[in-house]
Amino acid sequence: MIREFVSPGDPRWQAVLEATRHDVYHLPEYVLHAAKHEGGTPLAFFAQAGDEFFLVPVLKRALPETLVDPRPLCDASSPYGYPGPLTNCNDPARLELFFAACIEAAAELQICTLFLRQNPLLSLPELRLGSNVDVTTHGPTVYVDLAQNDEELAGNVRSGHRYEIRKLIKEGFHVVMDQWQTYAEFITSYAKTMNRVSAGERYYFSDDYFWDLKQQLGPWLHFGVVCTSGGQYVAGSLFTETGGIVQYHLSATVDEFHRKSPTKLLLQQAITWARQRGNRYFHLGGGLGAQEDSLFRFKAGFSKSRSNFSTMRVVVQPAEYGALNRRWLQQNPHTPPRPGFFPFYRQEADPVPSHAA
Repeated sequence: MIREFVSPGDPRWQAVLEATRHDVYHLPEYVLHAAKHEGGTPLAFFAQAGDEFFLVPVLKRALPETLVDPRPLCDASSPYGYPGPLTNCNDPARLELFFAACIEAAAELQICTLFLRQNPLLSLPELRLGSNVDVTTHGPTVYVDLAQNDEELAGNVRSGHRYEIRKLIKEGFHVVMDQWQTYAEFITSYAKTMNRVSAGERYYFSDDYFWDLKQQLGPWLHFGVVCTSGGQYVAGSLFTETGGIVQYHLSATVDEFHRKSPTKLLLQQAITWARQRGNRYFHLGGGLGAQEDSLFRFKAGFSKSRSNFSTMRVVVQPAEYGALNRRWLQQNPHTPPRPGFFPFYRQEADPVPSHAA
């Protein structure tokens, strides 16, 4: 078996993409963008045995400075989104060998842990991967099967959504795709939308993030906008389109229009647009933290189709992982550990109480 971590310029990465269905998160261009804005070194584990291959993109990261070990340890994580492993192998036993090879190669790079986000639309069979690998299912995601006919697609949309969409159309709101003149307005409205919904820090992105994303992804990135009858920007969404899969990436609405829910019209039109372009799936994603919250219920109003989002938490070097965790506990005695957080030692510490300073 050939197995190694490869860089985005390695031709084998592109060869895997050409040979199998993949998502935008598997593109070298996307992983390069993620490395710039999330931090880390863009890599993919590649393995091949005969005609079968296996590839999973990751960002290799230095450990937090407070935990630096005399040894050159690091860890690796999937970039933001749903990368997950790509493979043309369906045999569980051989897939388990690919995963074992991935763990061996990670250990050789002094990687202590691997955190891998699965793709809900490109799932793997159930595998037995040993006690150092935990597969956690976080919750459902919503997708639209674009093989359905128009009647079936319309029938899956919640009646309340349909009513509000008809009302928006009656008031003169309309959708345009890939007219980028209002992209700067979208970027501004995205930050304001995150403020309005009190989003967590990880949902905020710099202006450079958006402009770099447009430049890096090029034809794989699409921009949908809702406008008034007079052409005023009201709401916008970014979509990715790769390998027959359209992903609902980021969305924003101007504050004064948010009660009208213009994104409902935008998503309904984007689903039709995606189907007309010959795509197979339109993935809306799940709720915040994969919970069945108000965001999930909003998305669920467009389709009855569900998949599950899961992650793989791999302890590559158990002794070193235990030592890092103990060091974190010693340094942060006032922070209650968060259940299920992985890797444990990357939890953010609570501020030290003034009486304990």
